[in-house]
Amino acid sequence: MLVAVLLLIVAAGFAVVNGANNGSTLVVMASTSTSLLPITAVALLAGGLVVGPLLLGTHVAVTLSSKLLEATGPLGERTFLVGVIAAMLVIGLLSWRKLPSSMTLATIGGLDGAGIAAGLHTSWTLGLLAIVLAIVIPLATGAISFAISRTFLAVADRVLGQGIGRHGLKWLRDSTFALQSLAYATNDGQRMYAVLLVALRAGWPGDGLSAPLFLALATAFGMGAVLGAGRLARGTPSQLVVADTFERSIASVMASAAAFGSSIIGVPVSMTQTTSAALVGVHGTRGMRRVRWEEISKLMSAWLITLPCSGALAAIGALALKRI
Repeated sequence: MLVAVLLLIVAAGFAVVNGANNGSTLVVMASTSTSLLPITAVALLAGGLVVGPLLLGTHVAVTLSSKLLEATGPLGERTFLVGVIAAMLVIGLLSWRKLPSSMTLATIGGLDGAGIAAGLHTSWTLGLLAIVLAIVIPLATGAISFAISRTFLAVADRVLGQGIGRHGLKWLRDSTFALQSLAYATNDGQRMYAVLLVALRAGWPGDGLSAPLFLALATAFGMGAVLGAGRLARGTPSQLVVADTFERSIASVMASAAAFGSSIIGVPVSMTQTTSAALVGVHGTRGMRRVRWEEISKLMSAWLITLPCSGALAAIGALALKRI
């Protein structure tokens, strides 16, 4: 029961960290390019975390809580706890040092590192697939966004006028952000549900995820997003390119499609990195001079920094746990 309580506490803290990390990035992007107030953007993201799993299930959460790492029994539950804590510590440290990071890769690395060190069954195939897709999906989304937007924006310019009409469609960008919030809840945001699932199995095996739990998690996430949105984090998608309403709308739709698609197979993908890649792809149709390549290189370096750091820290923690 002690482990179950600790997992619930960590689940709340994990939700706050996710809000401060991913949530604030998405909020900053929305509030700087649309008519949405930051608090409204936070409400949409938090609302998606309640509605998303109720409508579309928790496939990614199940993958992280039982398929990627066998988090059952006392050892499995403690090892899962170590992996999640390691991911949180790495994200916190990298954020403090203002270095690029990826919450998705930190979570995968933490769970894999802890599981291997503890001698638990881990799915090498699923873990490798998650890592590959975490890199391939953003790149593919950027390329597809470029191909689609070249035709779409050319037609829009003729129909709506060069720039003027596209800048005026605030409602379009707002509605696509709502779609993006739902996509986040069905994929990237389900890291938080995974911790809840393990906590419930550890202390309340007859209970399952429910609307009140989703609401509590969404509230903690919203608190983190509000706190994190106060700072304009370096490397957020809003800093990558100078884009108008149409461009940002297309990027949101493409990133959402990628998140929905990967959630079907239960594999997490970073919403912020996918959105960043989609923005660059869409903006490529206008010319690449205004793209801030320095910021993009920082985001790409997150792939090389986050996963090995969280994996190594989690492995050390799991080995220490075995000696206790």
